[in-house]
Amino acid sequence: MLALGSVVFSFAGGEVLKATRISGTLADGAPLSTATGVYLYVAMAGVLFVLAAVPAIMLARNRPAAPAVPGAPQRPGSPAVGR
Repeated sequence: MLALGSVVFSFAGGEVLKATRISGTLADGAPLSTATGVYLYVAMAGVLFVLAAVPAIMLARNRPAAPAVPGAPQRPGSPAVGR
C-alpha cells in the first residue's frame, strides 16, 4: 500500500506542479512552478498524510491488548496473575 500511495502521490504532485509552471522560465534547465503550485503540492501531501493516519490510528486503538505474561510486573491496582 505504501508503494502504491507513493506512486499515486508522485503522479498527482507532478501534475499539480506541471499545471502551475511559469512558461519560459528555467532554473538549471528545469521548468519553474509558481509558489502557489508548490504550496498546493505541500498542502496535498499534508492532507494525504492525515487521510492515511486516520485509519492507522483507528486500527491501533481497536487492537486487542497483549496477553499477560506470567511473572511479569503488574500495574498497581490490577488483579494478580494466577490468583
